[in-house]
Amino acid sequence: MTPPRRTRTAAALCTAAALLLTGCGGPHPDPRALPGTDSSESLDGLLNSYSLALPDCRTTDLRFGGRSKEWGKELLLTFRAPERCVSTYLTDHDVTDTDLRAWPHEGRTVLNGKTQPPDSPPFSTDDLDRFGLTPDPAKKNRTSGSFLTTSHARFKVFIVPGSPNPTIYLRSTYNGEKES
Repeated sequence: MTPPRRTRTAAALCTAAALLLTGCGGPHPDPRALPGTDSSESLDGLLNSYSLALPDCRTTDLRFGGRSKEWGKELLLTFRAPERCVSTYLTDHDVTDTDLRAWPHEGRTVLNGKTQPPDSPPFSTDDLDRFGLTPDPAKKNRTSGSFLTTSHARFKVFIVPGSPNPTIYLRSTYNGEKES
């Protein structure tokens, strides 16, 4: 006997809702994805949406997150690479040695008219949590907001020294798209 139409419709709706919820809330298929990254986002898709490529050297501990196509487009990217490779990668994206500042900062820093303490975090608390990053003021960290892609996207960069390779953290601050 075939169930009544109302029962079939209700069952179909429940199944669709369950698939939607598990698709959005389940683990990301790429183990390199940072917490909170939608399962439909891929590293290649995010990089392409910002006209960004990984450096031309071996990277380790690569992690990524963000959104590529919707309002709130963002990219978070972190990896370890040899110092020389990191330097070349930064230079290729318009970050010069003079653009890199020590963190914690020396002297007074003013952001949006407010004086910031020298050790104010390089990223928001949410981004630090997603990266799993607790900046250590005792290290000779460096930071810059001058990292640019060919599509004019801008990133904040935070570099943590390490042996044998430093870790670079990138967080988009402007997606390069002109407002219409």
